[in-house]
Amino acid sequence: MNRFAFYALLALMAGLDKAPVQAEECIDAQKNAEEIQKCCDIPSPLEMEKIQACKEKYEQELSQDMPNMIVCILECHATELGVINGDTLNEAELLKMGEQIEDPVIRELAIPIMKECGASSSEMVKQSQGHNFKCPPLAYMLTECIMQGIFANCPDSHWAKNSPVCDQIKAGAKPCQ
Repeated sequence: MNRFAFYALLALMAGLDKAPVQAEECIDAQKNAEEIQKCCDIPSPLEMEKIQACKEKYEQELSQDMPNMIVCILECHATELGVINGDTLNEAELLKMGEQIEDPVIRELAIPIMKECGASSSEMVKQSQGHNFKCPPLAYMLTECIMQGIFANCPDSHWAKNSPVCDQIKAGAKPCQ
């Protein structure tokens, strides 16, 4: 699964609590990945220079194993930032990242979501026991939680206009099986 499809699937999962649409209305996340990623125009919470360094660290070993590569890159990135240490969350560092979001609308949305996801980190660690990933999945699970929360509550001012796919997501369409 490529990066766009991964984020598109996360985006669709975020809309699971929306009003139901007709059953035949579903979205092909793979086919519409790039458009779905653009539905909620928010800045990336990731520091791209650190992400690049983490990507280079795992590129040789995991380039053919995208799920593990994503998990390991996010774990590496969060460790570099001091947000996690193994299975332990440093909530102060997580919230510091939220406070650094420049867009005030997104910052006000993100911080409570980060707190809520951070409060669930112990449960995330329990859920990940016995995982088959090559790196601890806490950072991945936190990122997924935060991005789903932001996407599900994306302010109208940041939601894509004139996009049939985004309109379907807003109405509650789910990924096609």
